Amino acid sequence: MNENDPQYRHLGELLSLMREEMHRGFAGLKDDLAARVSVDVYAAEQRLIEQRLGELAGDVAELRTETERAEQQRENDRRTDDERRAADRRMVWAAILGAGLSLAVALLSAALLS
Repeated sequence: MNENDPQYRHLGELLSLMREEMHRGFAGLKDDLAARVSVDVYAAEQRLIEQRLGELAGDVAELRTETERAEQQRENDRRTDDERRAADRRMVWAAILGAGLSLAVALLSAALLS
């Protein structure tokens, strides 16, 4: 059997074709694995994004609660200040009225005694 024998030549061609086919198959597997890893990485990134969005939603809810609490406190402070000013006005009017009545009594007493 000689190297130039047609059977060996045909066998060599078949081996070359098999090698090329295996090479293409392994390249396809490599591409599939690369795609699968990127899908896994994508899924992990999505989980991280969802986790971060959940944390941010919690932060937003907390800030909203704090804002509402601060607005309620400002409203309560405004009401307290309004009530204090109203009480001060009542005291001023009572003092003016008391002074006016005292003056009227003093004038009336002076008029009656003279």
